Amino acid sequence: MTITLLLFASCREAVGDRERSIEIDSGASVGDLRRGLASLVPVLAGISASLSIAVNEEYVADERILEPGDEVALIPPVSGGSDDHVVITAEPIGSDAHAWVVEPTDGAVVRFEGVVRNNAADQQTDHLEYEAYVPMARKVLSTIVAEAQDKWNIGTAAISHRIGRLSIGEISVLITVASPHRAEAFSACRYIIDRAKEIAPIWKKEFGPDGSFWVEGPPHPTAPLPQGS
Repeated sequence: MTITLLLFASCREAVGDRERSIEIDSGASVGDLRRGLASLVPVLAGISASLSIAVNEEYVADERILEPGDEVALIPPVSGGSDDHVVITAEPIGSDAHAWVVEPTDGAVVRFEGVVRNNAADQQTDHLEYEAYVPMARKVLSTIVAEAQDKWNIGTAAISHRIGRLSIGEISVLITVASPHRAEAFSACRYIIDRAKEIAPIWKKEFGPDGSFWVEGPPHPTAPLPQGS
């Protein structure tokens, strides 16, 4: 049967394309696909074990059986339609982009701005490029915001993330959490950024005088996120 592989970041560069159709045995599982990647797409042989796999925009475990026509995304370790709460954009993000989240009942607003710095890994940085599996990233970030709202007594939370080329000093990610009390707002904001860097399919590439490299953290958990976001 035929399935479509979607390729991102280091996988895309290794293969030289954003997607590839492959033939696999009927009834094959995600684990079978992972084990067969070395022969199906030889250039991915060295990194197949570190990949997470999403099927039809949902993280899945290796036991998941693949169906004809499935869209399978190979997700390298991450660098750690949108609604107002979750925005992925190629346009600049302003510090006041989430001003609307504050309600009269809120007594605290915590805002996190991730900005592009001029160095990384002891190397000078000229600029960054962010790439995302946008439809899935929106779902994942929406789920993370909902998780934070379930864990803490907060009001509204929002996250905006850039993609494309960013210059030094530009905002790459903006998170705003409004809450009746500051402790919950701080905890929820920290949770959202840490969880997003762990599992959201968004990748960062550093560019400098010495060349470029993808920033990849450890492989993220194999357990899928809650579905239905």
